[in-house]
Amino acid sequence: MMKLVTFTGIGTAVHFQPVTRSFSNMGHDGARRRFPGFLPQAQSLSNRLSPRDAVRFELRAGDLISLKSVFGDQNGVMTAFDERGQPALDKLGLTADGDLDAETFDAAAMIGWVRANGGSDIGGWPAVAVTADDITVFRATGPCTVWVICPAAINALISGAQVGQLDVSVTPVNQSSPVLPPPLGEVRDEFTVKRGTGVAYEVQPGEIVQIIDIEGQQCSDFVALRTDALERGAEREIDTTATRTMVRSAYPGPGLFDKFVDRDLNPMMRLVQDTCGRHDTFGLACTARGYEDRGFPGHVNCSDNISHALSPFGVERRPAWAAINFFWNTWVDHASHHLMTEESHSRPGDYVALRATDRLVCVSTACPDDLDPINGWNPTDVHVRIYRPDAAIRRAVAYREKEDAPMSISEHSAFEPETSK
Repeated sequence: MMKLVTFTGIGTAVHFQPVTRSFSNMGHDGARRRFPGFLPQAQSLSNRLSPRDAVRFELRAGDLISLKSVFGDQNGVMTAFDERGQPALDKLGLTADGDLDAETFDAAAMIGWVRANGGSDIGGWPAVAVTADDITVFRATGPCTVWVICPAAINALISGAQVGQLDVSVTPVNQSSPVLPPPLGEVRDEFTVKRGTGVAYEVQPGEIVQIIDIEGQQCSDFVALRTDALERGAEREIDTTATRTMVRSAYPGPGLFDKFVDRDLNPMMRLVQDTCGRHDTFGLACTARGYEDRGFPGHVNCSDNISHALSPFGVERRPAWAAINFFWNTWVDHASHHLMTEESHSRPGDYVALRATDRLVCVSTACPDDLDPINGWNPTDVHVRIYRPDAAIRRAVAYREKEDAPMSISEHSAFEPETSK
């Protein structure tokens, strides 16, 4: 397919040669990972915006951001702010052609962000409309926060008028650093779990933990214990069998059956968002014994990493931990009842977000297994973000229209305010 690329610099536009974009099932090799049919993660981070969506990106000097209309001649709207929440469209070489209309998109997240960063939350933000029938690219001349909006009037959606979507991609100037999805809200803390390691952290009631697969196809074992039980000298962690029984599924999903519970059937965490939808609650975190039996004594393993991370909290060491194995692609064969496994379904930037219902001590690992296909034969890092309880993060799942399409996040229906009661 031939695409005309328009590059927008500082107040100027230069037309490059047409670019051919083709899909191949033979695979695409990146620096650290091979994704059959998908672009390497280090190249860019892509999102697909549905009508009335708004997404935030943190850009540095030299970073590129591009827009492309999908399914119709859908124009985008862009606005930018500096670290004090003040308008900064000049950091993209743009001049505003009007004010942003908050009635044309779901503005709650943006208003909250502007307010939290010291800007005006009563509107009047300078914005610029972007014609996105061709790929349009902008380069940041300095650090800024950019909001990209796919505007649509509510009446247009109700009447069934044709409204398109927007593909938005960000390519960092420093591609050696991890490319992470935009934050879901105000981040209290974040850190990277290096491959083959585990990190323990504490969360408070209502806080949301987001576990991000940076490179894709990387499993992350997760354990959570009740802090009040630890203070009494007891250990009450997420029980995988009890959770499967209560939710009537292999693992919880956003919605009614969203709870991880302990052996006393008390909820511990609720699944808020899941962009992969393929995890494991059957097997143990990898163990020293498991590697020894396959001829690799002394191989680093998640169970020992979990025990080591929890030792400062007085938790007894275990040779094997029953963990939630996020992004581990497992299933039970319906004919033989064997536990099956294959390469993970997770893509670069996929994540799960869980809300704590109590004070918890948690551990996240970046699985070191390089003997099986579960980590794509190449263990990589995992990133963890912790959000404050008042972060406006809705329950949602991800979907893709085709194999190599950018990820889209589901929206609440018009009935959600009433049915959620």
